[in-house]
Amino acid sequence: SNTNNLKRIGKMKPLKLAYSYWLPFKGFSSITLFGFLVRRRDKKNVPVSDKTWTHESIHHAQSQDFHLWYFGYILFYIWYVLEWILKLPSALFGYRPYYSISFEGEAYRNQSNPNYLNERKHFAWLKYVFKLKKR
Repeated sequence: SNTNNLKRIGKMKPLKLAYSYWLPFKGFSSITLFGFLVRRRDKKNVPVSDKTWTHESIHHAQSQDFHLWYFGYILFYIWYVLEWILKLPSALFGYRPYYSISFEGEAYRNQSNPNYLNERKHFAWLKYVFKLKKR
């Protein structure tokens, strides 16, 4: 497990660790926002697992696919929310909209592979756009 505030994974700048009272929402352990891995303040004494670092670093890499400095993050978040909204009705048919988001598909599938970000191709998440995850 990681005990420092920074962990370089792949070729990108490492995520910086930050804590918040409000984010991520209850039920989630971490969220990646603008180059920061954000955790709830009550998790401050709990080390971030390697799997979580990899998962959140994959999201960081996904946002970098847009290559537009901070505007790339904005495009990533817009796409993320729009895709979730479009997949939300699939819940009526037994699917899981959050896990069906292409960015989450790539991150969950590869979070246990510590070398994934060294092997990852740009826009790898696109192959998950039309996939839905069953309950």
